Parts: sequence; C-alpha cells; structure tokens
Amino acid sequence: MKTVGFVALTTAFLFFGCSDSSRGDGSGTLPDRNDTGGPLGPGRRVLPPPPTVPGLKFPLKSANPTVMNTVIAYRNLLYTRPLFLTYAPDNTDRIFVVEQPGRIYVSPNDEFTTTKNLFLDISGSVNSSGNEEGLLGLAFDPNYKTNGYFFVYYTYRVGTPRYARISRFKVSSTNPNAADPKSELQIFSVQEPYSNHNGGALVFGPDGFLYLGLGDGGNRGDPQGNGQNRATHLGSIIRIDVRNSTSAKPYAVPYTNPFVGQTGVLPEIWAYGLRNPWRFSFDRTSGRLWCGDVGQTNREEIDIIVKGGNYGWRYREGFAAYRGTPPTGWTSIQPVIDYSRTIGKSVTGGYVYRGSKLSELRGAYLYADYSFSHIWALVYENGRVVKNVKLASLSTITSFGEDRNGEVMIVSRNGRIYTLARRSTPTEPDFPMKLSQTGLFVDTKTLEPNPNLFPYDVTEELWSDDAVKKRWLALPTGGAITFHPTNAWDFPIGTVLVKHFELPTTWRDLRTMTRLETRVLIHMQSGWEGHTYKWNAAQTDADLLPGPDTRTITIKDSRAPGGTRLQTWRFPGKANCLSCHTEIQKRVLGLNTRQLNHRFRYTNPRLIANQLETLNQLGAFGPKGIGKPNLYETYISSRTPFGDIEKRARTYLAVNCSQCHQPGGTGGGGLDLRFDTPRANTGTIGVNPSHGNLGLPGAKIIAKGNKNASVLWERMRRKDDTRMPPLGTHEVDLQTVDLIGVWIDTMK
Repeated sequence: MKTVGFVALTTAFLFFGCSDSSRGDGSGTLPDRNDTGGPLGPGRRVLPPPPTVPGLKFPLKSANPTVMNTVIAYRNLLYTRPLFLTYAPDNTDRIFVVEQPGRIYVSPNDEFTTTKNLFLDISGSVNSSGNEEGLLGLAFDPNYKTNGYFFVYYTYRVGTPRYARISRFKVSSTNPNAADPKSELQIFSVQEPYSNHNGGALVFGPDGFLYLGLGDGGNRGDPQGNGQNRATHLGSIIRIDVRNSTSAKPYAVPYTNPFVGQTGVLPEIWAYGLRNPWRFSFDRTSGRLWCGDVGQTNREEIDIIVKGGNYGWRYREGFAAYRGTPPTGWTSIQPVIDYSRTIGKSVTGGYVYRGSKLSELRGAYLYADYSFSHIWALVYENGRVVKNVKLASLSTITSFGEDRNGEVMIVSRNGRIYTLARRSTPTEPDFPMKLSQTGLFVDTKTLEPNPNLFPYDVTEELWSDDAVKKRWLALPTGGAITFHPTNAWDFPIGTVLVKHFELPTTWRDLRTMTRLETRVLIHMQSGWEGHTYKWNAAQTDADLLPGPDTRTITIKDSRAPGGTRLQTWRFPGKANCLSCHTEIQKRVLGLNTRQLNHRFRYTNPRLIANQLETLNQLGAFGPKGIGKPNLYETYISSRTPFGDIEKRARTYLAVNCSQCHQPGGTGGGGLDLRFDTPRANTGTIGVNPSHGNLGLPGAKIIAKGNKNASVLWERMRRKDDTRMPPLGTHEVDLQTVDLIGVWIDTMK
C-alpha cells in the first residue's frame, strides 16, 4: 500500500494497542530553529500553524507563562558553538560573533544579511577539547576606531599543564572585516590546573581598564582553595591597564586596584571568591558591574561586583554555606539573588537593558540559565531586588551580547543568535492541566491509548530506580521522521512522545505496581518541551506539575533491614528535561536506529515484529522508506547475560552518558563515549580525571585492569552529588555496576 505519512495510516494503528511493559529510555527536546511569533518587524515571515496529531489537545506554541518571545535575529546566519556577541566601537553597525573552537566572524547588523566574514581564525592555537575550554572572550579597545586593537581570551595548546591567555590583535590595515593573525601580542597568562571553570568574560570598563573573569581552576568544590587565595589569579576578576602594551611590558597594574602594595596578594585582583564567573558586564548608564557566578551543588547566583569584594566561594555558595569554617572576622558580599538547582544548573550572566525597542525592560538586568532554558529580567532598586520575572525560554544559552544601540542579543549553542520580542497576544494557549484532558488516552483509568499513539521499546534500558515504563510515539498528519542509520533522527513539529512510569511496591514484583508519572515531550514551534503529569492517589488520573516534586514510597524488600525501605521518587519539572536531553543529540534520546532495531511484542492483537520495519511499512520515514532492518546496526543490551562484554559496556555508556560526553556536548573532561568511538579515542583509558580522583589512589578515568582505581566505575556506585549520571536516578544500578567493573578488570 502506498503511504504518504504516518497518521494517514491511522487505521493501521488500531490493531497495535499498548505494548508490553519494560524498563527503558526516555526522549527529549530540540533547539529553537524558527521564529516564534510576536511583532516580528518589517519583512518577518509568520510561520503557518503546523499539523497536529488527531485527538490530542496540546497547543504547539509554548505553554510557558512568559511575557516575551525569542526570535531569530539573523535568519541567514548560523554558527558553530557560538559563545559571545559584541560590536566594535567604530561607528559601524556590525556584530562580531565568537566561536568556541577559535574563530570570530563579523557581519552587518542586519536581520536579512547573508554576509559572514571570517574576522580572525586562531583555531590552530586554541585548545577547545574540554567543554569549558576554547576561545572564550573578546573585547574591543575603547580607541579601536583609531588604533585597531582588540583583545581575546583563550585556552591554548601547550600540552600539560594547561594555560589560558589574553592576547592583543590588530585589524588589517586594508580590510576592516579581517584581522591580522600575525599581529598577536601576548598580554597575560594563567596556569589552569583542570579543564573546567575557565571563566572567560573580557570587558573594558568605563574607566578604560581591561577586566577578566577567571574561575577557580576547576574540579569539584575548589580542591586547591583558590577562591579565597589572593596569591593566585584564579577565582577572581582581575583589572589591568593595556593602553600602552609592548612585548617588554604587556600591561600595567592600575595603582587604584584594591590590593596594590599588600604582601602576598596579587595586585591585578579586583574582586575574588568566585567559582566560575560566566559572563559579566557593565551597565551602560550606571557603570555597575553585574556578574553571573555558576554554582557547585545547590545554588546559582547573580552578583554586583565591587572593588575589593570577596564573594564567598568556597565557604559560601549563593546565600548558603558550602564547605569549611571561615576564619574569625571573615566577611563576604552576598549575592543580589540566587536560585536553587531545581530551577537551573548553570547561570549565564547578561546585560542591563538600555535599548529602545522594549521600553518596558529598560533598566532591568537580563540573565539566563544554560541548562534549564530560562531567561529572566531582574529589577534592582535602592539596594534590593524589587522584581524578578521570567521573560522567555530558549535552549542552551551560552551568552548574551549587545549591539551598538544597546539592544540585547541572545547566543545559543544551537548556532543561532536571538533577540526578544513582545508577544502578539496577551494570553497563553490553554494547556491541559490533567492527563485525561490531553487526549493521549481513551481512558486514563485503564491506560488505553489514543489510536494515533504507536508503542515502541528500546534495546538498552535506561536505569530509573527499578521503574517500569511504557512508551508511545505520535507523528502529526503528513509528518515523517528524517532517518539516519547511526546519528539522531529529526522529528516534525507536532510530534508527541509519551513515557509512562510505574514502580513495584514489592521489590521487582510486577503484581504490585503503582503509577508514578506520565511524561510528555512535544515538538513545539519553538523547540521541544517536556511536561510531567503526576498520578493521583486513586490512580485514576494525573495532574500537570508546575515544577519539580518528590514522593516517598514504602517498598517491601527482603534485602532491607526489617523487610521494608523508603524510596524517594523525584518528578522532573519542565525545565529539568534539557539537562539530559541535550542539543547535541537533538533532544531525543530513545528513538534512534540502534535502539529500535529489534523485534517487539505488540499486544492488540499479539504480533512480534521488528520496530524499524513496522514503522517503515506504516510510512513513518516518508514515502521513500529506509530499506530492510538488517542493513543497520543494533545495540547489545548491557543487561543481557550473553554477548561481547565490550559491546555491552559501550552500549551502556553510549545510551546513559554520551548525550553529554561527546565533542560539542555539555559534559566536561573531554570524553567521547559514543558507541562508534574507538576505545582508545574515548579520552578515558589511563587519563587523569579532570574533576578530581574521588580519593582513589592513582586514579584514572578508566584504569585498565583495576576498577577500584577507575573514577568512571566509582561514580556509578555513588549516591551523592558526584554520582553519574547526575540526574534522573537516586538508587544504584548494581547489575550495571557489576558489568562495568568486570569490563574494566578484564581490560587488556
């Protein structure tokens, strides 16, 4: 039968019904790739509404209670791992975009421009192997119009130990859109003990001096105590004078720096006690210096930086105590605001808005969270916060930037530059508050699915504290999946993914199941969004959660003292989804070729068939199809007692870890845990851990033949904040821990 799409064959779905239960993987979210509405300005194209899945009640515009949209600022420009945007003070209306691998591009500040000139390429000198390394900062000299100088901050290739430096370059004398790569003058260097916490903001202040933000040097919990050590530049903001730089004297120390002349204190330090100041900026009007400092375990914070200020790390994290007892008389400056890691995990500092297009934001400080996609506007008056409003959502915000007019731009790791726009309508579309209102199930009490939901299962089951899961996929009318044999698939707007969780209240006795939650992931116009419905006590319906939640469950378990134990189940809020469902994996983790290329037991009527072949026959991959499943690879489940142990272990790492730990991913340490990567190239074998050895003598990430000296294995066994994976599980998966241990111990 000829097919033109998935839902066009709705009648073919009617016989499938629910799948057998199994423990397994989840799905996720995609970056924002389209304009999302609002007053788009002259010439902007308003996208037509996308097709939907029949019977489902989800709106395809964001259901966030936010007040603004994010819209693509330069529709024809796309970048690779962009980290920053700024302008040159030369009366030209241009933008300069910094790419982490070591390139800077310049373009006209024009929404429709197709021009992207390579301004500077120092990628051959830049070390960007770690997630937080690379070309991190750019600042134009205040007198750039006459002297052509600009400054960059980058981690550079010198092997071990690591270093980072500030260098000055000069624009070409013949081409204003190109720099002279041979003009480099090295200004300042600092040794970095680890690959993370490099800071990177490089800004000229209103005083004409150059400011640089440096992290504490990396690892967890500042093991070297750099935050409170003024004999190191690490964990501080420094201020130097580069107005008369020469190779003999690359910079001077301003005599007004707070610690000039003090014994044992480096004179370049302007403020200290910072963990990882990820972006700071001066308010154009007040001159106040705002900074976002990334937290460790519990809090993210926004600070106003003052001369000589101590910001508390590592004695303090946000407003809370962190580690150690400060000495008598010790004081620190409190944050302007902090927030918990249930709201976000990695703050991105921004700018006080001084543009003209959004008058209601004038004077508000804009900042964001990289991991949880929030953008806030903070109003600070008379020494206190009077308002802190969530403005919008956008995935993986690496930085903010300003154009010459003070309009704020938003840089996303997805390669796009965005700006803010008012919403065209004052109200949000209605979003179903109960699972029974979504149309996903004909009957929530019996969990009979909408006939347009197609059941599926995965080869490698993601550990979720012994929970049992069911999964469904629905594509919009006429929609099709873009297939790839090994990489992530692409899904059309309107796609809905459903994952339902139940837990046995008697350990591993499937007759004692209690319903916990049903997660829904929807490909909205602005990207993917995740929502969690928490089941009620009567087990008849589930309520939409506004944020994270917990439930304590009594489990009968003969292994526990007294025969019972308490298990905590944590429900993710909407913002939590993007932490694991990363952009590098296109936000969808479970639906891919290796995961679905196996036979599956459908239950209504009973049928056993290969999932790829079934989806292909139903037109899920479009009219051309994908050929026979035997053309493609499949994973070997880590839980099977048979098969090559190398492939079983690598399957586990690929499914559980590679969404963060691969080139361009959000994980640190320079690891590449994808299934295809040769073991020797994973960055694990015999490599010193960049985030500490957890107290293991002679530790390596993987110590061949010795699991007890392998940080990878040790972190899998832990339940504290060093555990891996860090989210979504709170019980140790003993079976997989044993597998990885045997794999390492038998490794040659």
